[in-house]
Amino acid sequence: MDLQAPVQFVKGIGPQKAEALGKAGVVSAEDLLLHLPMRYEDRRSFARGSSGNARRAASTCAAATWSGGRSGSGKYR
Repeated sequence: MDLQAPVQFVKGIGPQKAEALGKAGVVSAEDLLLHLPMRYEDRRSFARGSSGNARRAASTCAAATWSGGRSGSGKYR
């Protein structure tokens, strides 16, 4: 594929996605390759709640359980 080809002709990108990318300044396949995210969040490791810095972003893992109420309704209330 030619790097100067319009982004719409990259496999998996249709007219609507190409329009949205165009608003972000991505108009060619080369622009798409060079388009980088604003920030990168590494979600491979988790931090304990008390060990992190308050000004630093961190990934946490939690489990929620339900220990009461009616069961079997199949609907959220």
